[in-house]
Amino acid sequence: MKNSLLLLSLLSAGCGDIALDGDSSSPNGSQAASCDDGGSIDTYVAGLSLASASGVEVTLVSADPAPPDVGFNTFVFDIKNADGSPTDGISLLITPWMPLHGHGASPPTYDAPDQGGVWAPDSIDLFMPGLWEINIDLVDGDVTETVMFRFCLEG
Repeated sequence: MKNSLLLLSLLSAGCGDIALDGDSSSPNGSQAASCDDGGSIDTYVAGLSLASASGVEVTLVSADPAPPDVGFNTFVFDIKNADGSPTDGISLLITPWMPLHGHGASPPTYDAPDQGGVWAPDSIDLFMPGLWEINIDLVDGDVTETVMFRFCLEG
């Protein structure tokens, strides 16, 4: 009995705010998400833009849900050349990735066809809380550039 109490005491000392009953939920009932990999994390706002190395601007027009969260997410992107003109012939390949877990989504990639000046992939299942990178490959013939949105999903 004395050894059991000592072991329980030692185990609980290193657990911080993790409850002994196995409940690691945050106070609001959602699963706690770890997103600290030392890198920057994007804060979602409609119209959030990133530029590729050549200056092609990728704008996240909208997300549903907004901000992105655990479960199925839809995204709409607008792509413009560095001079602000519409892009011609660019296709998008989207690869969601969890860098802290070393895995992606299922399926691993999503095509986003041009839909009259905006690109919208099929709904993407970001199935767990934590840091998700939404890698967007801009494919123009033999040239591919990548931009990456990084969101912390709380669940």
